[in-house]
Amino acid sequence: MRKETIDKIFHAACIVLVIIITLLRFNHSGIGVGGSTINNYMIYKESFFNLLHDKDIYQAYPLQFVDYYRYSPAFALCFGILAYLPNWLGLMLWNYLNILVLFTGLRQLFKDRDKAFYISIAIVVMECITAMINSQSNSLIAGLIVWGMVLLHQRKLFGAATAIVFAGFIKIYAFAAGIFFLFPQQKIKFIAYSSVCFLVLAFIPLVVIPWHSFCTMHQSWLDSITAYQTNIQLSVMGLMQTWFGIEPNFTLIQLLGLSITLLPLIQYKKNQEKDFQFLFMASLLMFLVIFNQMAESATYIIAVTGCAIWFAMKQKPNKLDIFLLLFMFIFTILSPTDVMPKDWKNNFFEPYKIKTLGVLFIWLKVQVELWVDGRRQEVVV
Repeated sequence: MRKETIDKIFHAACIVLVIIITLLRFNHSGIGVGGSTINNYMIYKESFFNLLHDKDIYQAYPLQFVDYYRYSPAFALCFGILAYLPNWLGLMLWNYLNILVLFTGLRQLFKDRDKAFYISIAIVVMECITAMINSQSNSLIAGLIVWGMVLLHQRKLFGAATAIVFAGFIKIYAFAAGIFFLFPQQKIKFIAYSSVCFLVLAFIPLVVIPWHSFCTMHQSWLDSITAYQTNIQLSVMGLMQTWFGIEPNFTLIQLLGLSITLLPLIQYKKNQEKDFQFLFMASLLMFLVIFNQMAESATYIIAVTGCAIWFAMKQKPNKLDIFLLLFMFIFTILSPTDVMPKDWKNNFFEPYKIKTLGVLFIWLKVQVELWVDGRRQEVVV
């Protein structure tokens, strides 16, 4: 069967998957406030209208949705493209956008290696479903970061800058992908494009709100992020707290994790080689989640994408690689699903933050691989 035909069949299967999940969400508990299974989507949608009416989008609106909006004002404005649609159609397109950006990014990453692409999709698809069930934006963030790297290698610097900066305006920690500026030969040009994109997205809310509201809203955004950072969920910090009774210093642990992630860049002398860069991207995708104390189960599509890229890049994975992948699949991907007995989830997987372990072990191995063999002779992309 021709490659183009397989891709069309795969694309059609993705559309069917999105439709099924969307319909199941509506059928499960409807769209009412409180118990809605599309609460995250309602947060995005209603925050656009709140912004449009010059309301502080970071306040509680219990009649519209549960919880708080914690993304940038720019993202709230951009979501207006879907906000005017009926909920069922808007949610369907939102889920489709998330899965499309991620899957096409992986397709381009493994453009000349069909087997690697299908392996990566097989690894991430269930975690994609988890993100879609929660109508989350995390698949989109993972896809934008992958596209950022892909476009860098295609020397489309403006596109790369736009993808990375927009990911940061959805969830602020995605700005860490800005470290990719070290890789293109035209670094100054890439930094200039990134700066332009940042300024446009930062100030675009002024199209619909006055300057004083703009300043107040960004202060509220900062306050909401600071307040929410006290939570400890599925992260290295969560493991330290639940396993060893340690109350971790978030900043210290994150700086340590960031230092370990960035250190391989020092010893690598040829940053233009894409095999090293792709492996580094995989490491960064894992870091963004496991060192984020606020990471939830639906956030893990970002980390699992990194794991998928790491494994799919290998021509001949060894026994340890296969073991780590299987461990991650069982304890990270399957642990929160109905495949696992409820008692296991409630008494072991959830309280002990087991979902974090599978990604943490792979991230540690990637650090070894980046240091031991910067050129990654066994990896060919």
